[in-house]
Amino acid sequence: MNSDCDDVGAVALLNSFMCQGEATLIAAVVNTRDQDLSSGAVVQAINAYYGHPTVPIGAYHGEPGPAAPITSVLAPPRPGVSWPTQPLRSHYTRKVHEQFVPDFPTDDKLPAGSTSIAKRSRPPPMVRS
Repeated sequence: MNSDCDDVGAVALLNSFMCQGEATLIAAVVNTRDQDLSSGAVVQAINAYYGHPTVPIGAYHGEPGPAAPITSVLAPPRPGVSWPTQPLRSHYTRKVHEQFVPDFPTDDKLPAGSTSIAKRSRPPPMVRS
């Protein structure tokens, strides 16, 4: 949620799909280190805006970034390029947190992401044909 708006758009799309009955968001996990610890609050603000304030939100509490270098199909590994190890500064997360969900806990107070998902995960219902 930190440095740009693509994650915000993705959460908004997921919520829109939920409103249309096209998807079910069982939980959300933030995995970035935002200096203001407000990434989870941004997810909560978006979920609440779309009428889904009860979706559990957790946070990754492990190391600040993966040990492996950043890679993808479109961007092959480059020597010396890896995830940042220091928290990033966001231009908007703290403002959203303070304005829309001031009582929401900071990321360091959120449950572990795996706990959030486990609380909501269930086997899908059986469909008989």
